[in-house]
Amino acid sequence: MSIAPHINKEFERIAIMVNNGQYNEALPGALKLLPILPNRHQIYQILIAIYQRREEFDKAEDYAKQAIEKFPNNHEINYGYGLLLLQLKRYEESAEYFAKTCALDPKNTEALRKQGFCLYMADKHKESGHIYKKYLQLHPEDYKHYPDAMRPLLAIGEKKLAFDYADKHFKNSKDNDTHACYHNIGAYMMEYFLYDDGVEAFQRAIDLEPHNAEAYAGLGACLQQSGRFDEALNAYNKALEINPEQINANWNISQLLLLLGDFVRGWEQYEWRWKTEKYSGFTLPWTIKEWKGEALAEKPIIVHCEQGLGDIIFFMSFVERLAGIAKKVYITVDPRMETLMARSLPVEVCVGGYLNEPNIAIEKNIPYYIPLGSVAWRIGGFFFGPFKLMPWLQDDEIRTSAYKKHLHEKFPGKKFVGLSWFTRHNRPEYNPRNITLQQLMPLLQNDQWQFVNLQYGADTEPALQQLHNETGIEIYQMPGLDCMNDIDGLASLVKACDRVITIDNTTVHLAGGLGVATDLLLTFASEWRWGRGDNPKFYPNCTIYKQPKLHNWDEPIARLTNNYKNIYTGITERI
Repeated sequence: MSIAPHINKEFERIAIMVNNGQYNEALPGALKLLPILPNRHQIYQILIAIYQRREEFDKAEDYAKQAIEKFPNNHEINYGYGLLLLQLKRYEESAEYFAKTCALDPKNTEALRKQGFCLYMADKHKESGHIYKKYLQLHPEDYKHYPDAMRPLLAIGEKKLAFDYADKHFKNSKDNDTHACYHNIGAYMMEYFLYDDGVEAFQRAIDLEPHNAEAYAGLGACLQQSGRFDEALNAYNKALEINPEQINANWNISQLLLLLGDFVRGWEQYEWRWKTEKYSGFTLPWTIKEWKGEALAEKPIIVHCEQGLGDIIFFMSFVERLAGIAKKVYITVDPRMETLMARSLPVEVCVGGYLNEPNIAIEKNIPYYIPLGSVAWRIGGFFFGPFKLMPWLQDDEIRTSAYKKHLHEKFPGKKFVGLSWFTRHNRPEYNPRNITLQQLMPLLQNDQWQFVNLQYGADTEPALQQLHNETGIEIYQMPGLDCMNDIDGLASLVKACDRVITIDNTTVHLAGGLGVATDLLLTFASEWRWGRGDNPKFYPNCTIYKQPKLHNWDEPIARLTNNYKNIYTGITERI
């Protein structure tokens, strides 16, 4: 059936309007044409494009689905739907439509590249690597997209190929960021704890561009995580010599200085956290002044909690010193911590979260606020030398006594060890902290001890049930206690134990603050607060069992197991 000339002209007019960005003007005509041209896939493409540009994504997807149903083997329709899903960040679905586009139209290598990108964003890194490898073989001169290919190539073990492409990118790219490939390689190596390879990547970037502050910052981070502290400090200083405002160098040097015990400079540099990616888009909701050391004898102050639960417990221990120099201290905390903090500190606890804090400040006529992570720096003299924080958290003694009684009645003659073995933290660099129950088997087989579940923030029942079914070992779950939401109850259970074994997570800060004897299983590349020896500066009740090298849990678990067999067996029961 032929189409009337005026219909074709109207279609061409609408297509020109869309190409010129006149989406609102084109929409009425496109809607009128759809029932007239139901078999022309281009009219669907136009409607999808119009609604996509108008950010009416539901309507855009509705027309895309209609088009897919009507023209399932049309490569343009499949590609367009892939683009829409990519904009919606539905990467896995998007990758499927780009893959179908490639099958229908092998010449559309742009769909191939986008498929690789979407697979990587959908955490299908190896599949992405194979796609990018194929794409770059077809387009070896597409230097613009080399940086995106680095991580996927490394995910399939193509380290040499990635370095070769990085060299080509540096020599041929017309972009300003000629060292982007090496930065992406270095960032990947850091993300997966391949610090020696990271050192190599950042060093090659420096060799190619000696005045590259960002590369020096990355080099310093890899050296620091490898325990090469002097070299790391030199790399950070070089980065800051080139660019004094380099964010990562300033932030990382604070961690290193605190690790080395240089609290004077370390606490001051810690203020660079506000400029890091973690705090990107984060704004403090205050109209009152930030306290910077002014006299507080007759003035109250409110403490702003800007960090996670474990960090809040750790830094809150400094607030007691602040209470000694201010007329009154207010803190706003997560409701789960209200009771524990109110019992432990000479402060007034305000619940409701930081968004409520400006109203609290107005209602109570508070002139100053201070971020929790800045307290140690601002009160200065207390923290500029060697020190240890004594136990400062106060448990609910009645509840603790009830838990101890319950445990001794349930397991007469046993000693009790609280156990926490992983963190839910979703940042990749924290995954190596985690230990499996299978790795802990040499320790768990000690029948003189009854292990008690202290795991915060996760459903442990399947893992505990599997352990019991396979080995007969029971890690006891206290009935009725929600370790995620009842932090005060968790603190009492920690206190009821004779000892605690934990990784670096919220549990270690609870146990440290409560003064419970604690054995900390620590990764080789650990945080600054744990220092460099076996006994941390901040928690005198804590003993560290640290990996001799990354990912090696066998040695610290063996030492800890031996101690539980030969040393800790003399602990008397506490009833």
